[in-house]
Amino acid sequence: MMLGNRERLMVIQVGDEQHLLGITPQSISHLSKLTTPLESEQSGDKFKSRLAQMLQQRKEAEHD
Repeated sequence: MMLGNRERLMVIQVGDEQHLLGITPQSISHLSKLTTPLESEQSGDKFKSRLAQMLQQRKEAEHD
C-alpha cells in the first residue's frame, strides 16, 4: 500500500508467518507480525480495510 510518493506498507510472508513492513528510501522497519494472516488474492481495497482494522485492534490492545 502506498502511503506517499516514496513510502509504503508491505506485507511479506516468511514460512507460515506474515509480517508488516514500513518502507522508506532510507530504511525498512518491521512494524508487526500479523496474528491473522491475510489472503494473498485479496484486492487492494480489501487489503487496505483489513490492514486498517488490524492496526486499530493492535492500537486498542496497547491502550488496555
